Amino acid sequence: MIGDATGQLRGYDEGAYSIFLNSIGYSFYPLLAVTFVFMVAGSGRDFGPMLQAERRARNTGQLSRPGAFIGDSTEEGDEREPNPEKPQRAINAVIPILVLVVGSLVGIYITGLESAGPDASLREIIGGGDSFLALMWASLLAVTVASLMSIVQGILNLGEVVNSWHAGVRSMLLAMIILLLAWSLSNVNDVLHTGDYLVSILGGTLPAPLLPTLVFVLSAATAFATGSSWGVMGIMMPLVIPLTWSIMEINGLTENGEHLYLMYASVSAVLAGAVWGDHCSPISDTTILSSLASKCDHIDHVRTQIPYAVTVGGVAVLGLIAAGFGIPWWLILIVGAAVLFAGLRFLGQRVDEKSDSGAAALAADPGGER
Repeated sequence: MIGDATGQLRGYDEGAYSIFLNSIGYSFYPLLAVTFVFMVAGSGRDFGPMLQAERRARNTGQLSRPGAFIGDSTEEGDEREPNPEKPQRAINAVIPILVLVVGSLVGIYITGLESAGPDASLREIIGGGDSFLALMWASLLAVTVASLMSIVQGILNLGEVVNSWHAGVRSMLLAMIILLLAWSLSNVNDVLHTGDYLVSILGGTLPAPLLPTLVFVLSAATAFATGSSWGVMGIMMPLVIPLTWSIMEINGLTENGEHLYLMYASVSAVLAGAVWGDHCSPISDTTILSSLASKCDHIDHVRTQIPYAVTVGGVAVLGLIAAGFGIPWWLILIVGAAVLFAGLRFLGQRVDEKSDSGAAALAADPGGER
């Protein structure tokens, strides 16, 4: 998507792979969210509905609030239980995954070598590789290896292998539909010249330094409403990249490559904002699967995670504002992590420490409902 969008820009010839690598440093929400996970786990502190749920579980042994709905996955009936008469070896899972990873890397290198030439650098070779073709062949090879290992060891027969493969393919159907619809919408936007229209109405009025922040907020809101991060990436990326480049041209920021950080931050804002919305949306497939897999009430899962996502997202927004004005991404990450640590110390409470009023409230309402 990045390559298709940048291919239409005049005067900008940086490869899509290079743009993506340079944008990783500006992925403030994902990087700070992972950091915040370790902070919460290491400090033993929580806040919001999660603090109530943790204390309820520890003090009453009641994992779910009264009246909670614990759904069952409709896919569970399709899962095949291991044969107790056959040895269960971790190598049966490790080897196919290694074949997939190594096969993908080798495929990308081979296709990139054909495209970039033998004298190209490793970065140019990987950037010019055909990742789609490499993943297709690596996936087929990994499935073949897993099937042969299962049949040879007598774990599954040929019919069971085919049925298991079909169940796995079926679980990816929703992702494929989302991608197809996103690509279709992207083509519609190209035909309608949506990017040109946005440039005409926003190019002269939208401050360039605030563009990454606006992109993050719009991507997050769209992903929260639709429940799909992939779909948002497909919708926003073809619009954001031309808009960013045009605003940079209007403001004279395209010379000497000194302000390309705006492009990197905007690309990262699309990806990070989509992930934020996907984390918080109650209709997101990943959120639904998370609550089903952990046997947790779905709405309780959403309620307990939103305060953490909003906290990190707020720090990420401030970081994008600073990045738009040229502050180095590494300094923003350091300051952002410090702010989150201070906020956790101020807002969070240790689960094993509670006030008398808190204990009385918990005894009166062990379900955590207020």
